[in-house]
Amino acid sequence: MTEAHDILDDATTDEVLNAVATHYDYPIIEKVDDAMIDDILMGDKYDDDTADVEMADSKTETTLNSGSRLMDFAEDDSKENDSEFSRRCKAILCDEERLNEIRMALYGWCGARGYTSMNHKTGGYTHLPSSLFPYLMPLSEWLELRECSLIFHKLIDAMSRDSSFLLSAMKGIAAADPSYTGKFYAIYQKQVEQQAFRKKYNFNSLRVDYMRNANRNGVWCQIEAQFSPGGPGWLSQGIKLHQYLCERFVMQRKLKTYDTRHPHNNCDPDDLFFVPNDMTARFCNAVATAAKLVHPARPLVLIVSDSSRGDCNLIELNLWEKHGIPCIYRTYAEIGRTASIEDGSFDLIIDDGKQKKHRVSFVYCRGGSHRHEWTDKEGMDWKGRELIEFSSATTDCTIAYTLINTKFMQTVYSQKEVLLKYVSEREANLLCKHFVGNYNFDESLTSKQQIEQLLSDVQTNYDNYVMKPSGDGGGHCIFGEEIPKLLDKVVNGGQHGDEHEIKLGGWILMEKIRECVSRACHIRNNEMSIVVDSIQEVGIFSHYLCDSKTGELVLVNECIGDLVKTRKATSNEAGIAEGFGVLQTLILDAAAK
Repeated sequence: MTEAHDILDDATTDEVLNAVATHYDYPIIEKVDDAMIDDILMGDKYDDDTADVEMADSKTETTLNSGSRLMDFAEDDSKENDSEFSRRCKAILCDEERLNEIRMALYGWCGARGYTSMNHKTGGYTHLPSSLFPYLMPLSEWLELRECSLIFHKLIDAMSRDSSFLLSAMKGIAAADPSYTGKFYAIYQKQVEQQAFRKKYNFNSLRVDYMRNANRNGVWCQIEAQFSPGGPGWLSQGIKLHQYLCERFVMQRKLKTYDTRHPHNNCDPDDLFFVPNDMTARFCNAVATAAKLVHPARPLVLIVSDSSRGDCNLIELNLWEKHGIPCIYRTYAEIGRTASIEDGSFDLIIDDGKQKKHRVSFVYCRGGSHRHEWTDKEGMDWKGRELIEFSSATTDCTIAYTLINTKFMQTVYSQKEVLLKYVSEREANLLCKHFVGNYNFDESLTSKQQIEQLLSDVQTNYDNYVMKPSGDGGGHCIFGEEIPKLLDKVVNGGQHGDEHEIKLGGWILMEKIRECVSRACHIRNNEMSIVVDSIQEVGIFSHYLCDSKTGELVLVNECIGDLVKTRKATSNEAGIAEGFGVLQTLILDAAAK
């Protein structure tokens, strides 16, 4: 391992680690243990008849006033986990009076804690869409997904340093999607040509989404990875909500929170655990550390966002109240018009036009993950992104990280031979266990014959695939019969809404994950439904901080929280704000295998 004084120009190992220790009272790096990986790879995974359940075509929703249907719902449940938690939930579903009691408790808790959102129909505020009960997940599976995130950060950072490979792999997709992915590519290409790597530290925050795959005996398979995701500022409240409801009405006793910092404290093998609910604090600790490593005396955080300021408010408050670090907000276009890079220090300077200039230490790029956010007619938004990249301010996340986090690169790094260039074989095997098939149309990476075979297969077996534009964040997926229709338009030069500039090479196909169906109670806009068939998408939040020169000095690599989006089995989308899904929380079963 290279010594820190060989990596950093003006900081010794003690100075760097002491700066980190100032903001952490627990071990920061969750070390990936080879023996643990062996146990995971050799372990006996999810063996449940529910893995073979296909999505029901029949009606899957019953309302609260259907007393007899509630009883049928609870009795027709022989394939579900028969734990104490599950039995208690089934009993509640048969008791309309208790269901109403819990529902009113949920409304009261959300109102008292501000866990609300705007109801655009009424103009008032209502509780956030939520499930009534948390989702029961084996502890071993949760720990496995967290280990994958730690390895995934290591992979992304290692790939980001292989500029020749990254430029070569993404050359085709940049040409096929010139107005979005191509813009990021151009900034990175310019940076490489000018060797304009001026940051001392690299920071990356991720949410990797998974879903149980019935075709893999219930193994959690990766849907996608999203950089600078929303959630750290408000999801901790959802965990507190479900913890209250579960302890008060279901288990009727206090439950432990799993201690990720000191796993030896979790000694009861038969107990239930809630996941930690300190996501906001952990994220802000890491941001504060990164900011103070750049400017120890007067750090400043710049939050880049057009429309997501609401989910950053708690982050802004925590950084000020716990760390004394102020935040400012700007859009990319505003940065392009008002920012500059100081000679010598390469600091990013924001000029607000009132004889006051802001020296930026850390940039949280909350916006920009969708192409429709880049609309400035003069291109000032892209100029702003380039200024951020070419400055010394630590950024979540760098242009190289951004390119690797595209869906196109998911088709590249999901190949084991690529993984083995950057991680160990054991780590590669663990990641591959959770990948499904991912396919691109880039003729420099995929043979013309393979592309023709893929296009032919999709025409008749379209239900085996999901089609996605490579660059954008979540959503924008194409399903079922719409896939061959879109392919026909793209191949023959047609248009498809906002994606009309994307050529065939700008799309990918992913093997469709065959959902394992569970049961959940959904509450939205003060209305509660018993949904017989539901699908859970579990997202693992994590972040990573290392030196930028070699990446050998890893200061932070940790998982900080979880997001569970639950949707009806009849829906392909789980977006909560879009009206498809509800928020759920994990409860961990140490006894389940």
